[in-house]
Amino acid sequence: MARADAAAPANTSSISPTEQCHHSRLNVYIAGIAVGLLSAIAYSFLYLQLDTKGCKPIYMAPSYTLIKNFDTKHSQFSSKYSLYLYREQGYDFSPEPDGIPVLFIPGNAGSYKQARSIAAEAAHAYYDVIREKGVYPNKNAKNLDFFTADFNEDLTAFHGRTLLDQAEYLNDAIAFILSMYSSNPTKDTESLPKSVIIIGHSMGGIVARTMLTLPNYLPDSINTILTLSTPHAVPPETFDWDMVTIYDQINNYWRDSFFCKRELSKCENNLDSVALISIAGGKLDQVVPSDYASVSSFLPSTNGFTVFTSSIPKVWTGVDHLAIVWCDQCRKAIARALLEIVDVRQTSQTIGLHDRMAVFTRLFMTGLEQPSLKSSLNTFASDTLVTFSDFSIKSLEKWKPVSQSFNSSRQPRIQLIDIPKRYGQEEYITVLTDRNVFSGKHQDGINILLCSKEFVGGTEQILHSISLATSDSAHSNISCFDTASDIVILPASTSAVRHAYDGDTFSYLKYRLADIVKFDYLVFILSDTSHEGFISTEIVDSTAQSYEMAPLSIDNIFRGSRLQLTPSDGGFAEIRLTDATSSILSYKLSVVHLKCDHYELFTPLLRQFIEDPYESKYFPNAQDVELNFHGSAPFVPIAERIDQNCERSDRSRDLRLQIWLDPNCSHHTDIVIKMDLLGSLGNLVMRYRTALATFPLAVVAIVLSIQFNRYNQEGIFISFDFAFDMFSKKILPVLIIALVVLPANFVKLFSSTPQSLALEKDEASKIKLTPVDCYVGLGLNEPLNSVIGPLFLIIAAGFCITLYYVLTGLLMIIAKLLDLLSLKQGSLNSGSRLRIFGMVSIIFGSVLTYMPFQTAYVVGFLLHLGTCVRTIRARALSDTKETTSYSNGSLSIMMLLAILLPVNIPIFIVWVRGFLFQWNVPFSSHHNPLSVIPIIMFVELFGSGEMVPRVSGSWSFGSSVIFYYLAVYACFYGMMNAYWLHYITNFFYCWLIVVYMRFGKKKSGKVFEKQG
Repeated sequence: MARADAAAPANTSSISPTEQCHHSRLNVYIAGIAVGLLSAIAYSFLYLQLDTKGCKPIYMAPSYTLIKNFDTKHSQFSSKYSLYLYREQGYDFSPEPDGIPVLFIPGNAGSYKQARSIAAEAAHAYYDVIREKGVYPNKNAKNLDFFTADFNEDLTAFHGRTLLDQAEYLNDAIAFILSMYSSNPTKDTESLPKSVIIIGHSMGGIVARTMLTLPNYLPDSINTILTLSTPHAVPPETFDWDMVTIYDQINNYWRDSFFCKRELSKCENNLDSVALISIAGGKLDQVVPSDYASVSSFLPSTNGFTVFTSSIPKVWTGVDHLAIVWCDQCRKAIARALLEIVDVRQTSQTIGLHDRMAVFTRLFMTGLEQPSLKSSLNTFASDTLVTFSDFSIKSLEKWKPVSQSFNSSRQPRIQLIDIPKRYGQEEYITVLTDRNVFSGKHQDGINILLCSKEFVGGTEQILHSISLATSDSAHSNISCFDTASDIVILPASTSAVRHAYDGDTFSYLKYRLADIVKFDYLVFILSDTSHEGFISTEIVDSTAQSYEMAPLSIDNIFRGSRLQLTPSDGGFAEIRLTDATSSILSYKLSVVHLKCDHYELFTPLLRQFIEDPYESKYFPNAQDVELNFHGSAPFVPIAERIDQNCERSDRSRDLRLQIWLDPNCSHHTDIVIKMDLLGSLGNLVMRYRTALATFPLAVVAIVLSIQFNRYNQEGIFISFDFAFDMFSKKILPVLIIALVVLPANFVKLFSSTPQSLALEKDEASKIKLTPVDCYVGLGLNEPLNSVIGPLFLIIAAGFCITLYYVLTGLLMIIAKLLDLLSLKQGSLNSGSRLRIFGMVSIIFGSVLTYMPFQTAYVVGFLLHLGTCVRTIRARALSDTKETTSYSNGSLSIMMLLAILLPVNIPIFIVWVRGFLFQWNVPFSSHHNPLSVIPIIMFVELFGSGEMVPRVSGSWSFGSSVIFYYLAVYACFYGMMNAYWLHYITNFFYCWLIVVYMRFGKKKSGKVFEKQG
């Protein structure tokens, strides 16, 4: 194909002042709009829809013992990593491990000392509570030996090879830890440990899951994993090919282990006894999106679940990324769970999987998730014997199912309610009280019992006896079932309470009437009371007291959806927000509740919740409430029923609300909920951080295509801002309209890897996960795509032109300073080809043996900045057509290199950090010179003064194809495969090298030769 003529028409080499003024104003307008949108997003992220911080301060006395014998004989990575044993001063007196092994794995840039908070609480709980008081239900518990890994604060989140190194090291460490117990004497009733409990923070949880997939994993050496703020579902960043591949491999390994394909006759599951509990901090975690903590896409509920700290009883607060390891309420819940699942009699050192999951469910879930589970798991066998005197059962005070208050009294009182004999599946009896509910007889508490009229059976199943009879009076007995184990703890809601974590609690009980028909009475035994209190009892029809609100409907999206609850509706209501599933949207809710005419027992208590993952938030004394949650999130695999059209076939993921009201109040309650548009903008930050690197790259690619097409046709390389003006007028409106109006089924053609998983059951009722391709490049198959896509495109356009002006201005300042310093403009002679060969050879050898190619990319970027400064100085000396084109070309190439920096900087930082600490150790990955050599060659060729040759026909068309492919890929695939953007761009530079070799000539513009 013939090369295009070098000469250009005379009227194309300059731009009129009117055009310059016009396109400058348009560019400024777009930049201003983008800055305004980014400011609104930043303001929303930093100041709106924020959860309150409720963690309490902690105290400990840490000490760490280095395990010196675990050296390079046992692991090749012992030269850079270390293993410590935590000892709580004043409690753990033995310098050697003598309990049950627990391994703490720190996360990205984490410290081994982060183990101290949970380890200290576990020591205090064991020695102060279990050994001294014996109040824990687990009599086979023992002190916990916390081992912790020192990874020198490695940046695990950025580098997949580092993650694999840590996992391999820790498998070796577990084998060594278990060998340490073989020489320690144990009691006859204790077994030597054969497994270790794992606690992983952040990326440490991914390291833990990776350990089970490696060849050096010791079978059955891990059966319990607790992860804190761990991004299980998708990698937090996708700039590293290794990281994305590792995530795919471990998620597929875990998924295939549990969900075998139907056609396989034999399924091997090496994880069948492993329990994995993922604990997330919620919106306060501004490092890892809590959406990513979901495990439902690869783990069945029999082996684990995801729960938020705001759901855990008596924690009830969101927690940020670092605080989740030291938050006092969290560490108490975790330490208690660990001490309840351990069993020194077993070689696994833990109870069985089913029992472990029961403990985790009881301690980490609210108890309100599935009320029907109580009836299916509970036989309601009589376990309490109550003895009365001075009156028969007929003389007891009977209550109607309404709220009652009681005064302080020194004498125990007994009150009861007749249980209606109903068999409906939707009718429940509920109890809400501000007193603590106990088993057996307690001071200053209450017993709630399900009792029969007559004594049933013998005493062999009786666990508690409550005698209210005197020795010299006649008495009678009734058999009862103690409900204390089914009590749900709720945060107290009074006018003095502001937050759920303030301290006081309510007790709540709920039974389906059909499940308790064999009982006649609901009996309350109030012990010696020191203050007033209340008991609220209701018969609840879940159908009649269930409501729907549609804040996202066309009629309600701006004015809000309204619901009025009257006193006749009772003191409890459940509300489903129709189609409110996306974690992108936030809402504002108002509860208008007039003060009761009489003494108010409690103020409105609101709970918002979803069940996959298990996230609940409580709002005591609810008035003006901000609702945000972690439902369907971009790119996060979910398990739900989806039909053939990729539409949800059930509504199980809708956000739901529960509200408790004082049923004795005579005033109605108004509930108003509407979408919080400004508050929702902040939700984009955590879910779409990578978009700030991918969408701008698409804009730059299209602008460069315009520049190269104009250059090939007319011989002058127009400036980036002028080409951007053309893009803004002709292409940007078309792209915005296309992203708004294109139906999801069309956009789905450009979808990324299938990210949705439909939950099905086969003939044997075994649950399996079937991939369904329902997600587009933005990660959501929702109407939100019509808003988010254009929004990101406008922001990306404004960001690009702003970055161009900023970088150009800085380079002009540097050039001016060099002129003021009278530094001579460097010249490049015809021997520069040898210099180019030398530079490429050095880079090739360095990348092949020592440093990652991302470091070479940064070097190339810095070299090109030097070229840009020289071109600006050259143009100031001689503003010709050649210098103008060359200067414009250099600045545009600078934009492409700069936009791609975020993709390469993370690995570069990992390498620099490793170089500073272990300069003599070569980098462990990314040693492919071909990934960067074309970029370095082009930078050197261009820096020698040779402008890119003009081409026409198929060669020009080829350049346009590469640019537009890069733009499309960046928009539709880039966020989940950002590393590919480097390779596509590298191919473009390779194409330019071919153009240089095919059409370049020695006489082509060496603009610096004239500026010696």
